[in-house]
Order: sequence, then C-alpha cells, then structure tokens
Amino acid sequence: MKRTNISVTGPVRKPYKVALVSDVHNIRPRNILIYLSSDPPDYILINGDLLYAGGKNRSIYDYDPESGQHLRNAENAQILLQKAVKIAPVIFSTGNHELYLDDKDKSILADLGVCFLDNDYQRFGDLIFGGLSSPYKIFAGTGVSKTKEEHKRRWEMVFENVNTVWLDDFERQDGYKVLLCHHPEFYEPFLKKRPCIDLIVSGHAHGGQIRLFGRGLFAYGQGFLPKYTSGIYDNRLIISRGLSNTSKVPRLFNSTEIVYIDLMPRNSELINGG
Repeated sequence: MKRTNISVTGPVRKPYKVALVSDVHNIRPRNILIYLSSDPPDYILINGDLLYAGGKNRSIYDYDPESGQHLRNAENAQILLQKAVKIAPVIFSTGNHELYLDDKDKSILADLGVCFLDNDYQRFGDLIFGGLSSPYKIFAGTGVSKTKEEHKRRWEMVFENVNTVWLDDFERQDGYKVLLCHHPEFYEPFLKKRPCIDLIVSGHAHGGQIRLFGRGLFAYGQGFLPKYTSGIYDNRLIISRGLSNTSKVPRLFNSTEIVYIDLMPRNSELINGG
C-alpha cells in the first residue's frame, strides 16, 4: 500500500486535507489506520465498497444474511469506522458491494457517528459533501446473469437507476462541493456536464487490475483499456486504485493506495478569506 498525494485548487477559504479511502472490502484496517493516524486529515471520505458482498463460490448477487454483506457482520469494517471517527469526521457513501445495506446497518453507522450520504448532501462549513449512491441494490439477491442478453439488460438497468435528481439542488449550494461517486463510469454520462460540482472522488476500477505503460487493462463498468482508473482527470475527477483486491486476477504493477487530497484556496480566495 502506498500514499498518493493530489492537490487541487478551488473556492475554499482555507486549505483542507482530505483522505480518500476506497474499496476497502472489509480487509484488516491496521495499515489504513497507521496512515490516517500518522497524518490526520480534516475529513475521511469512504466512497463505497467498504464491505465485501462476495465470498467463496458466491457472487455479490447471491445473498447470505450471515456474511460480510452487512456491516453488522463485517468486523474489520466496523473497527475501521470506530477508530477513523476519532481521527476526523468520516463521510461514507455506497458502492456496488453495499447492495444489501439495510436499516440495521445504517443504525450502526449513525451510532458510530459516521455521516452516511445516500443520494444526499451535508454541509461542513464551506465544504458540502454529497454522496451519489450505487444503484446496484436493484440486483440484490437475484443471482448472476445467465445469458448475454440478460447481462446487457443488467448494464442498462444500472444506468437507468442512477438517481441524479437531487444533484440539481446540490449544485445550487454555496461553497466547495465534493461528490462521492463510487463509479467512475458515471462521470461522462451524468457528471461531466455539471460544472458546479467542484470535485468528484471515485474508486471501483481497482486501478485497472493490471497496469501496463501507465494504463489499466480492465475495469468493471468500463471494459478493456478503461479510460478512468487512477489519478486525476479534468482537474476535478479523482480516482483511487483502492485498498484491496476482490478479483481472481492478481493486481500487477498496481499497488493499493490511500489518496490524500489537498484542497487549496485560489490566491484571491485565500486573501479575501483571511
């Protein structure tokens, strides 16, 4: 695991340090907490796939009520949250592995003091964090697709069920707007033409699994030679390679990472804000 540092400027009155913790998949949190504790950020963003809905001989769509598909059964994820909230405010939104998250799990998040954003936003001073929820919950308990036609239809359903209605109100907010969106494949169809969203943080692509010549080889939702896998795009979309691996294919030339983002004021805003 490595630390990646990215700096962006925007309409903030003072500098902020934000840690992006993506695709944890219920791994042991010791190394993550070492990074967070050694250089505490102002905010910790967990932008989906905190849990692991798969398992041996199961897909994420096969339901097992006793598995880590629920936060209440995911000991490592709970430990991460319990200790992370003592370091900085934790903002969490869902990824495709949270498709079984229910009211009991949400109650645990609330009891821990985690800010859970489910197609919603919340203000923290001059920062407004929004969470665009993964629509994969529509497939919860349905099993894997059995034909190419069904597989194609499922991909269509994913994009049909992205809830963007609330983003209009989110964009109207005064302040620096950061959107947690687990899926980078949603950027072009839903977010690229929303310039009032200052920063978008994603994961999901796992860096493209195998990286050759600076590019990822494959990412779910984007296919082979995906466009969005790692780093910063258009100076506003930041993608983490994630902190674990759930694929049968090993990660090659593609270390896991925790991303630290420095939100810096533009010169005039720093002067006016001071």
